[in-house]
Amino acid sequence: MNEITFELTDYCPHSCPYCSSSATSDKDKAVWLSVNYIRDMLSEKRFNHIVLSGGEPLSHPDFYNILMLCKQHSDDVVVYSNAITHLIYNQSVIDGVYLEANITVLPEVDKIHILRRVKQGKEAARPEVHLSRNFNEDCSCEHRIIRPNGEIGKSPCDKWTKNETD
Repeated sequence: MNEITFELTDYCPHSCPYCSSSATSDKDKAVWLSVNYIRDMLSEKRFNHIVLSGGEPLSHPDFYNILMLCKQHSDDVVVYSNAITHLIYNQSVIDGVYLEANITVLPEVDKIHILRRVKQGKEAARPEVHLSRNFNEDCSCEHRIIRPNGEIGKSPCDKWTKNETD
């Protein structure tokens, strides 16, 4: 499998109107995916991409341990969060940060112009990465999603499929 997503929690205080999750803003009612469950799911496997998502993933009490665990199983670990408004990193530790943005497009839009800055230096060699999520028509990707309660969905495209076993 090339890609897997872990929804670390269904806790999120933001209540965004476009959210595809059934998140709760009540921390006491929230479900938290355990680091041991993630360890078992990753056991002896390698992935092209691992996505840490769900509710507000940074609020997970074991977030750092989960991040370090996932980095042992993939060279590209993505943290998908809408709570980060300002990012600072130490360039002597990480020589570059790859940022992606989601753009919501209305059905009646006929044309989109996306302007990309010219990549230079080390950034020029970084491959393009496609992360599948929130598509719902004719999805045939091999991407699995692990929800906070441990259920495995077919993909983020159809995350409510019950008990997928691949």
